[in-house]
Amino acid sequence: MKGLRIGLSICYDLRFPELFRKYAKERVDIIVDIANWPVERIEHWYTLLKARAIENQCYIVGVNRVGSDKLIAYSGWSSVFGPVGDEILCLREGEEVGIVEVHREEVIRTRNKYPFLNDIALI
Repeated sequence: MKGLRIGLSICYDLRFPELFRKYAKERVDIIVDIANWPVERIEHWYTLLKARAIENQCYIVGVNRVGSDKLIAYSGWSSVFGPVGDEILCLREGEEVGIVEVHREEVIRTRNKYPFLNDIALI
């Protein structure tokens, strides 16, 4: 997508940082996580998205379900975080469409200013 490197994950993957570290080693610019995180654990969703952005110095786009089924309610909280963990967008309730601009230069600038990814040693 216009020169951007994108990583993908699904829902529960967000709890396991190893996949995201692999993407960091590959220097992706954006990671997209599509999910069904329920209302009762929505703070986990939000916090883990932010953590994945900070630790991997890239944009994180989290797209979460809204509505309910027979057992579980989903509130959304679809979010975008920047490479230093800044919240760019959070659609907290209901069905909405949000549009944000991402800039590969911001990812590069962050990684140059804080070259932590150079020190990753995967087990």
